[in-house]
Amino acid sequence: MKTSPLVHCLVFLAGLLLPLMAWGQAPLPEVQITSLAQNGQLTFTALPGYTNYVVEWAPTVSGPWSGSWESLHVTEPSAGEVTVAVPMFYRVVARGTPVTVPEGTGYVPAGEFQTGDALGLAATAVPVHSVRLGAFLIERFEVTRERWDEVYAWGLTHGYQWEHPGSGAGSHHPVTEINWHDAVKWCNARSEKEGLTPAYYTDSTRTTVFRTGVEDLTNACVDWAGVGYRLPTEAEWERAARGGLEGNHFAWPGSEGEYWRHILGTLANFWNSGDPYDNGTTPVGFYNGTQAVGGVDVKNVFGLYDMSGNVAELCWDRMGPYSDTAETAPRGPDLGDQRIVRGGSWYDEPDRLRLASRQPFYPHHAPPNVGLRCVRTTER
Repeated sequence: MKTSPLVHCLVFLAGLLLPLMAWGQAPLPEVQITSLAQNGQLTFTALPGYTNYVVEWAPTVSGPWSGSWESLHVTEPSAGEVTVAVPMFYRVVARGTPVTVPEGTGYVPAGEFQTGDALGLAATAVPVHSVRLGAFLIERFEVTRERWDEVYAWGLTHGYQWEHPGSGAGSHHPVTEINWHDAVKWCNARSEKEGLTPAYYTDSTRTTVFRTGVEDLTNACVDWAGVGYRLPTEAEWERAARGGLEGNHFAWPGSEGEYWRHILGTLANFWNSGDPYDNGTTPVGFYNGTQAVGGVDVKNVFGLYDMSGNVAELCWDRMGPYSDTAETAPRGPDLGDQRIVRGGSWYDEPDRLRLASRQPFYPHHAPPNVGLRCVRTTER
């Protein structure tokens, strides 16, 4: 490497180094450092999928390796000077198994967020409290009529029965006119069609897959640890929709003052929003920066579209009061006649598009402004 009379050049190891791996796992692909500039920018080859990395250093090529600058060895000061062991060699270590994310899917990492309405605009969304969730996958777009029809047709020949066939303004518009039971059974059919274990069963023994009829499913009827398709819990929905924007009204920046100051027809589809499809659904992902009404790409940090507007999205939970203490993976009560939809729709005024808005929904209804978006628990 070239040196400068004013800057000392750091020597680094650019060989192939094995990432750390759990006991019994096959070795992960090798991580290779490709460059280290004198301004401190380090470049390395990434592994496929989502994973974590830590940059380690060592005073010699054989170690010992450390992952924190705090472990630099400090010598007792002498004559007003302090001597430290200067890092010389570096490596990047992948922590854990990479998560494979299918096309059209967003990855929401495990974490904690504040759920509810900090501005006091929703009586059912208080008190604001902390919720911790594990990692999960969520679809970037609402389920289209085309995707619905494909799984629906497969299910009819594999023991499934629905109360409604579903509808939609076009193949790439969201499916509508389905009820909550239809959506849950459709998630199961989609799982089986793709070779995954279904998430929903007719009772708490989880021996009979929910394929026909109408069942009053409880939390114990769900294989939460499995990787089959399912409806999001309302906590998962809000965590994914917020994308880290705590206290915001919508899925894009802007929180202070009246909510209506932060929403325009160029950002979401609501009643009289002014898009070319008023008043009805737009194609999924319509507000991607090329929308006919003009505007910016409003996907959130997880790459999700239409979390505010277009169709209200079915959630798993029954309607119930919010907790006044911190929660971990809440799934709602086991009793109650109404489930929940979130996000608002083309048929709603802007207040129902707010991220904190919770709308009750009778599970046998099949209106033209309610659809779904699927989630999956990550394998690791």
